[in-house]
Amino acid sequence: MVPLPAETGVCGDAAERTRAPITQALAEALRSGWWLPLLIAAAVIAINPVGYLGGGADDYQYLQAARCWVAHGPCLPVSPWSGRWPVIAPVAIVLGTLGESRATAAIAPLLWWIGAIAALGILGERLFGRRAGILAASLLTLVPTFSNVALSIGADVPELTLQLAVVIAGLAAVSRQSRGWAFAAGLLAGTAFETRETSAAFLAASALICLLADRRRALVLVWALAAFAAIIAADLAVYAAATGNPFYFHEVSLHHARLPTSELDPNVDRSRSPILNPAFIAGWKQEMGIRLFWPLDPWLNFLASPRIGPILIAAIAAALLWRNELPTEQRRRCFLLALGAITSAAVLFYALAVDPQPRIFLGLAAAAALLLGALVSAAWATGSRVTAILLVCALASFELLTHATAPARLEGERIARGWIAANASKIEIDGAAADVLTLVKEARALPQRNSGKPLLLSVTDSNCAALVSTSRQARVVAAEPNAAQGRGGLCLLRY
Repeated sequence: MVPLPAETGVCGDAAERTRAPITQALAEALRSGWWLPLLIAAAVIAINPVGYLGGGADDYQYLQAARCWVAHGPCLPVSPWSGRWPVIAPVAIVLGTLGESRATAAIAPLLWWIGAIAALGILGERLFGRRAGILAASLLTLVPTFSNVALSIGADVPELTLQLAVVIAGLAAVSRQSRGWAFAAGLLAGTAFETRETSAAFLAASALICLLADRRRALVLVWALAAFAAIIAADLAVYAAATGNPFYFHEVSLHHARLPTSELDPNVDRSRSPILNPAFIAGWKQEMGIRLFWPLDPWLNFLASPRIGPILIAAIAAALLWRNELPTEQRRRCFLLALGAITSAAVLFYALAVDPQPRIFLGLAAAAALLLGALVSAAWATGSRVTAILLVCALASFELLTHATAPARLEGERIARGWIAANASKIEIDGAAADVLTLVKEARALPQRNSGKPLLLSVTDSNCAALVSTSRQARVVAAEPNAAQGRGGLCLLRY
């Protein structure tokens, strides 16, 4: 046998040296624990990838705006949804580059969602240590009102991601007395405001916390005000150039309250501004139907809501159990965090009079997750491990179950494709079903209702029988299982 040349050993040694840092990096990543929120995020999406809903939901409005951007470049907004460029621009870039489908429509929302999880983890590590940051990121990932929109186009998650980034940059600016970080915080705050004006509540609460925390060191954030003003000035200049009215879009947004909605009591005068308007505050539909005293109703309904209530209740319970386990400085940070979250929510409820839907209050959920992460971490360090594990496991189990049962369109889209394939030349579609199935290429090719086809693809909020109950000339040919059981869905009708 001829021996190998000695140089071959050099190559082998080089390969070993190359693999060693990779192996070391993987081992360090596993030891760090940051894989946990990523694993939970993957599980959440695998359990129920809700994604696009359509059918009157906000994601349809954003999708239409993104389509306009793809076709014509940035379009002049005609509704509050179509002017929120931080939401629309990333979706338009993806759709324009990769084409339109359910998968491509979910890319930008997924990146914002992961960004929010990462930002809360970074913030938690900065304030309370690595274990608290990992727990906070994991707990936020499980919150149903947050996990349900992981793949959905909307302003809720981008606004939260930007707000968390503002806090991270603001803390860096104050701790380092850095004008650069302060300027970055202002740019991010301006972008959050451009995403949705409800960020005014977050900014008001942040200003309060800065004054209470360390007024002298917070003076560096004056540079943030300058950057924020620059973003707003650029926005006003664009609309002044395009329409002659610098406040064009903000007027469109303020008129949002005048749009008809089933969420508001019909007796409320929508011609008036909702700001500081008790009629609007009391007139919104409450998710859980609890109505005792209108200033308290939103809070009570949030605590009772399976979509956001469990994280709030768990944070309150943990505070009662373990607040004294925290070091003094961390206890003060928890107090300021809770005060800021409650203040921001109160401004949304009582000053801006927004619709009290949990998805608009993701900041409250993020703050609760961060508080809970800090308290559970402290409990773990001081020996209350069994109680901490029981609390977190019970919370996670309930929230995963809630997320798993959230409405989704995937099965309905699969069924609709089968109906269309079997009856390609015989089906027409009504407007509501077209909105729901707008990401299904086969459905977009169908003619609209009254085109003379014998079969109609429609959608119902209850059951398919309700669509034909007043017509003797119609019958149900097929129904999505949810629609057959009265929970709403797609129907195939014959006239």
